[in-house]
Amino acid sequence: MKNVRLPWKYGIAVLVLLAAVLIPGIKAESATAYKLIEYYQVYQSEMAEERFQSGNYYFYTNMLSTGAEQVYAAKTKTAKGKLLYKTTAEAPHISNMLANDTYVFYAVGNAAGTAYTIYRNTLTGSGTAKKITTVKCSADGEFLLWSATAGNIYYTLNYNGQQRLYACKISTGKNTRMATDLYVEATNGRYLYMSAYADEYVLHVFDCKTAKMVNQMKKSNLQESVTKVYVYSDRVYAVTEYLKTNGITTYTVRQYKLNGTGGKKVTTISKEGASIGDVTKYYVYYAVDGGDGTVTYYRYNQSAGSTGKVTAANYKDTW
Repeated sequence: MKNVRLPWKYGIAVLVLLAAVLIPGIKAESATAYKLIEYYQVYQSEMAEERFQSGNYYFYTNMLSTGAEQVYAAKTKTAKGKLLYKTTAEAPHISNMLANDTYVFYAVGNAAGTAYTIYRNTLTGSGTAKKITTVKCSADGEFLLWSATAGNIYYTLNYNGQQRLYACKISTGKNTRMATDLYVEATNGRYLYMSAYADEYVLHVFDCKTAKMVNQMKKSNLQESVTKVYVYSDRVYAVTEYLKTNGITTYTVRQYKLNGTGGKKVTTISKEGASIGDVTKYYVYYAVDGGDGTVTYYRYNQSAGSTGKVTAANYKDTW
């Protein structure tokens, strides 16, 4: 084979790569970003006798006769896979999980539901769970993981009737409160979209990368409350509702950039018996109950600005 001489800058790049592989203490990062696996997605998949897929792994639960649950991750739809953890009792339920192609974060509650311990585990192999931190929570409230980025895990919990957002530094387990009385509606990994029903804003946008609130999207009507949020690769939709004096609920769909800027109204639905369905990148689905046992389904085309009827089979309302 003929010798090929690389430019000096490529030679340095090769040496740096070799050093990262061979010298102890220097490790090349190859893991992908963490994806949110909401607890209900795993349960719904189990009810449908399926497994929930996230990336290259399938997640599922197994209920024991004691009321405890086992949570597994497998490479295929049928393999048993790796046992990630087992709950101590039927209540509390499992929390959200955060998984990439190598690791998974999850939280295990005690029998009373008053404390949760966050762990990180490998998805395959003989790796065991590593404890990150333990936090207190009210027994009648939820504890939910939302994002793992920039060296932090972000989670919400209810404590003494107060909803709180915390950042946990993964390397030390230190927990820092970031916000109070805000409820996470959705996330794209970097941004948390949080509603606050008691103040003048529709949606608060929290940047997990910088650990700062970057946007507070005002609403035009102080009686509006956020009901649904849909996040896509390049945009986010917020659905608000408010009850008019005539008893009819008005739904407004607004579109924003991922950081919460550039808001614009997509459509408003104000009909007696109406309920909002899914909002996709192209359509807004809603249904109208006629009050006589009949329901009519509609789909609003965002680009055309027109509405047409759809069949019940083609109607979308996932939550």
